[in-house]
Amino acid sequence: MYRYKKVFVGLDFSEKDTSLISYAGLISRMAQSEEVFFCHVQKQEGQFRELQEEFPELAGKSAEQLQLEMQDKVEGLFAGHENTQVRCEVREGHVLREMLHSIKDLDIDLSIVGQQADIELTSKVGEKLTRKAPCSVLILPEESRAVISKILVSVEYSENCAMAMDTAVAFGVAADLEELTCAHVYKLPLGYQKTGKSKEQFQEIMEENARKAFVEFIADIDLRGLQVKPVFHLHQNTIQGVRELIQQERADLVVLGAQGRTASASILLGSVTEGVIRKAAIPVLAVKKKGANMNFLESFLKL
Repeated sequence: MYRYKKVFVGLDFSEKDTSLISYAGLISRMAQSEEVFFCHVQKQEGQFRELQEEFPELAGKSAEQLQLEMQDKVEGLFAGHENTQVRCEVREGHVLREMLHSIKDLDIDLSIVGQQADIELTSKVGEKLTRKAPCSVLILPEESRAVISKILVSVEYSENCAMAMDTAVAFGVAADLEELTCAHVYKLPLGYQKTGKSKEQFQEIMEENARKAFVEFIADIDLRGLQVKPVFHLHQNTIQGVRELIQQERADLVVLGAQGRTASASILLGSVTEGVIRKAAIPVLAVKKKGANMNFLESFLKL
């Protein structure tokens, strides 16, 4: 899996770190990564600086202490490729901004971050990082296992989905899988009743069109010997439909394409990708073309 030579892992000294370090080891072995960078950003508490100078006992652990603790934990849990170089770094400042600085400066290919299910959406660093990072992002829910046995790729037959499919194939080959699941959620168009056909009849028409689109879509993908199982699911809510398929297929990794459209304040991932990430119960890989949105990122980091 040649594409992930430089991997970034964001740690926060919580229980999530165990899963993140273990999964980073799995990616390192699969990709034969050259380097894995583990980073912790210590929040800048400017309002307490003067008090901490006057009352040292109020101060938390120093960056040096945190780095030593991080190195010890990484050494104990990281089982990466034998040629992978490991670096640990503690930075201070705004968490998202410092992570993005590291990703840009280190020319990262893949970022790995954790996500807690009980945190308010507005504080989820993982989703915000996925919007703005100039590379693919792997989001791991709490207690994710470092195992890839069944990959589900959600597709809408677009260029972004083709890139996601190609990445899923690379993961499948590296994980020594025999098959991938290619899932497509379709819906009935508004006003289909006016055609004089029943719901069941129109469902057959829509699924047949989806199957034809799948044949055309998959013909351009180099499957590298993998079998692909197409799954078609009728649901008027695409996000909910994808979630249902993830459960139905018992996948342990879902791969989606990120649109990367620019907006005034953020990078939009596309409603389906964002919706799946927000309620993810399994690891989600949001695939981006490396360097995407770089102009926006540079502007954001200068703010």
